[in-house]
Amino acid sequence: LSAVALGEKIKNHTLIIKIKCGENGKAFGSITSKEIADELAKSGFNIDKRKIDLKDTIKNVGDYSVNLRLHSTVNVKLNLKVVQA
Repeated sequence: LSAVALGEKIKNHTLIIKIKCGENGKAFGSITSKEIADELAKSGFNIDKRKIDLKDTIKNVGDYSVNLRLHSTVNVKLNLKVVQA
């Protein structure tokens, strides 16, 4: 797949990652670009974790938009939903 075609597929995909949380919804850890890359791989998208532009680790449940740099000219927003495990 070209970077553009891959970007189109990812743009329409919502990645769901489960995280263990305490009673107050506070996560017992954080989600890093490596976890996002691993989950993308399970969904059939092989993307290097260095191409995932995560400014800070994710520590709470919720919806996030993560920038992926697939190519020097192709940037895509990944819809990420973090849910309590």
